[in-house]
Amino acid sequence: MYDYNKIKNMHLEPSSLCNAECPVCNRRIRGGPKNPFMTERCITLDEFKQWFPVDFIKQLYQLILCGNYGDPMTTPELVPILQYVRELNPTISITMNTNAGGRDSQFWKDMAKIIGVHGRMVFSVDGLEDTNHLYRKGVNWEKVMNAMLFYKSVPDSSAVWEFLVFEHNQHQIAEARELAKEIGIEEFYAKKAMGFQSVANDNIIKEIQVLDHDGKLDYKIYSPDDEWKNEALLKKDTEQSSVTKKGDVEKLTKYFDQDTSLEDYYNNLNKKSIKKLDDCEISCESLSWYNRSRPELKDIQYQSIFVDSTGLVLPCCFTGSKYYANSGFETNQLREFVHSYGEDTIKLSKDNNIKNIIHSDIMQKGFVKRWNTPTTKEGKLFTCSTFCGKNINDEIKSTKRSITDPPSEQPSVS
Repeated sequence: MYDYNKIKNMHLEPSSLCNAECPVCNRRIRGGPKNPFMTERCITLDEFKQWFPVDFIKQLYQLILCGNYGDPMTTPELVPILQYVRELNPTISITMNTNAGGRDSQFWKDMAKIIGVHGRMVFSVDGLEDTNHLYRKGVNWEKVMNAMLFYKSVPDSSAVWEFLVFEHNQHQIAEARELAKEIGIEEFYAKKAMGFQSVANDNIIKEIQVLDHDGKLDYKIYSPDDEWKNEALLKKDTEQSSVTKKGDVEKLTKYFDQDTSLEDYYNNLNKKSIKKLDDCEISCESLSWYNRSRPELKDIQYQSIFVDSTGLVLPCCFTGSKYYANSGFETNQLREFVHSYGEDTIKLSKDNNIKNIIHSDIMQKGFVKRWNTPTTKEGKLFTCSTFCGKNINDEIKSTKRSITDPPSEQPSVS
């Protein structure tokens, strides 16, 4: 159960706009046609002030800016919004994740001054000039370098380079780590991309198809070698990537099918996987949050909330990422649950601020009731079982934790 006074962390998605077309992101279908179910918009400073009372901003320990559908840098009023937060709460820890492929030098210097030592900028850059665009499709390398260099030109600006590992970039980990040091980025950290694991179908995915805007297969990207952490592999010379260029036409009508019933979607799921979700105990991490990035708070348990650019309030970014996703059991189950209470109940507006929403029936009882429902078919939330079910999918859970945990120190390459 949520307690308004115990919410010390807010994960905010201030914009659903993005310059990138990443193939695993729900804003597009495998990096191709745009998702028709999402709303493209940005939060304004006036909205931010309406939605979040002064007392709420002052009580926060941490503000995380990491989009499901958009990059925070695309928010036109992001600088004044964060300046307002910093004025009310000078020591709040601000973390922002970005692909770094936009805005001008002044923006990045302003962000460095706002974040300072109380937070960090996480640059999500997955390769070097010849590979980053294969996953971060549409991102310009010169703009990435501009962002990192100007951000780090400001003293006391904390930054992390987060590197998703694929088969086509695993040989560049050591070189990217050295580039991070040259720029002055304090931490470099590589992790396997989440998109290669599927709980619903109980299998490991070896490849991801990347589509063009017409829905045709453009190329494929592959899971990294199982030995990608091996130091000998990290020292390999650049090899020919196995990225496969244009191929067959891929039909996408199934992604937009809204006539399929929730029961039909359920019947197509892998029953072995569903039994694991049915049998698991859900322990919501948003209700027992720890701030691992601030040593003085690492043992203090509190609560967290997620807010998207439309003002929708959900327990976490993982429920938020599925809510506007394409058709499927997981998304439709979550939508049906929220709609049973009324979406406006948990949507911020001029007349419905965060305090009202936290006190609503769905936030006080609804989610808890669904977590304790015996089976997925009866309403136990698929997303919550996947990400907060005990002993469910250790690989996904370790990737999930890496989003907010301090990056582990990487061994140096001799």
